[in-house]
Amino acid sequence: MMNETAIYSSGKINIDRNFIKVGNNSYSVPSIGSVSLKVTKFYWASVVALIALFIGVGCFSDTPKNEGAGIFSIFICIIFTVACFGKQYEVLIKNSSGDQPVFTTRDRKVATAIKAAVEEAMISHRPPGAVA
Repeated sequence: MMNETAIYSSGKINIDRNFIKVGNNSYSVPSIGSVSLKVTKFYWASVVALIALFIGVGCFSDTPKNEGAGIFSIFICIIFTVACFGKQYEVLIKNSSGDQPVFTTRDRKVATAIKAAVEEAMISHRPPGAVA
């Protein structure tokens, strides 16, 4: 087997003109129909933050014994409020098995670089004269 030059290589990900290797999984580039980037926001975190805030405020309005629980609930509220502003990026490839998640990260630059590398590998298998 010929040693292919990597289009993208970082950690457990290696993309060359014939294969996408992520950890123990390998995908054949010629069998890929398309690649996409899915962005997920954590809206559920805002609901958890709101519940924790109500619990925290409720603990302070009760007897002083519950101040520790109130402070903890407000701390949880802050954590989940920060989480609801985060995004998760998932690189998906479409092949005969449908959409396959290849890689998930919170770093947009890494996700777009992986998507671009897969697209470059796909272009290398396009028949001569094919229109993009």
